[in-house]
Amino acid sequence: MRRFTILLAVGALLTSAAHGQTTPPAWSADRLALGVSAQAIVYSPDDGVETTGFLPQAWVSYSLTSAMSVAASGERDFAHNFTLLRGGVRFALTPATSHTQLALGVDALSYERPGPLVLTENHSWSASIRAAWVAVQSDAHRDLVYLTASGERDVTNSLTTYRVGLRVPLMGGQE
Repeated sequence: MRRFTILLAVGALLTSAAHGQTTPPAWSADRLALGVSAQAIVYSPDDGVETTGFLPQAWVSYSLTSAMSVAASGERDFAHNFTLLRGGVRFALTPATSHTQLALGVDALSYERPGPLVLTENHSWSASIRAAWVAVQSDAHRDLVYLTASGERDVTNSLTTYRVGLRVPLMGGQE
């Protein structure tokens, strides 16, 4: 599984470089985005005992290029009484101007007081695939709300998660 995750990350990097898109001006505030989201989640550990939760999230991202960004987020699972902090890289597979966005990601994870989830390590890393569709757009064609879906594999803890939710950018562009 680790080889698959590494191949996924390398493929994402190569795919994002193959877009041939230009790099935005260096260190511009226009490249910063932040927002909130709410997601339903299914935890699917390899031992087969699935559980569900609800995660409000705050996120921030910074575009390094038009196809690659760094992102960080904090999530709180009230049902399982723990916080998940993450930071990593996103590789866009679709242009940022598309109403359907697809991205691959690699994240460092930190579970704070993981509650009833059986984890091998509180600090781990993951690989993910994320999709977002514009759900609400303003009259000025600004994207206001996204419908999101993702699948993520926490390699160290042998945990797969699936999420569906809504994301609202409060400032800047797209996560």
